[in-house]
Amino acid sequence: MLKDILYVERLKLKRSKMWLIYIIGPLLGVFLAYINFFKNYDLFMNPGDNAWIEAWTQVALFMGPFVLPILVGVYAALICRSEHVGGGWKQLLALPISHSNIFFGKFLTIIRMIVITMLILMILFISFGYLIGMDGNLPVFTLLGYMIRGILACLPLVVLQLIVSIRSKTFGIPLAVTIVFTLPAIFLHYQRLL
Repeated sequence: MLKDILYVERLKLKRSKMWLIYIIGPLLGVFLAYINFFKNYDLFMNPGDNAWIEAWTQVALFMGPFVLPILVGVYAALICRSEHVGGGWKQLLALPISHSNIFFGKFLTIIRMIVITMLILMILFISFGYLIGMDGNLPVFTLLGYMIRGILACLPLVVLQLIVSIRSKTFGIPLAVTIVFTLPAIFLHYQRLL
């Protein structure tokens, strides 16, 4: 049953222009990260540091608190949008499918979208790094570990965004929730450093 739900969710997304979001989000994160890294190269690099790891810290800085939470909100809103249009929730909930399977199917679909985003992010990061001529050895397993941690860190946000997206009919409320929770968290985090 869950396999059928995942298939239907994938079919619904096939009609959207999802590939634009898959590319624009990671491209923005990598672009901002490399600009910041090379602008402050002397500050980030100490003798013996690996440039790839130091550059990835900048990707994590821009993707983690800014881009990725917004993408999760967009993904959750897109997943639930087709049900909100034309009374799709009534039709879906009338089927002999448990509500938990529907929720879990949507949850796994959003996780799949995040994994795709993170893979594209990694490909862009490595590609731009080689094009720019980054120094040092590429620590593939370390970067994969960072990517997996980023995906795992998104899980609570996915649940929250999915609940909000299921309950709200407008596309803007999940994004507003993301901004309302993300900006104070960033502010409080950086207050400690001042």
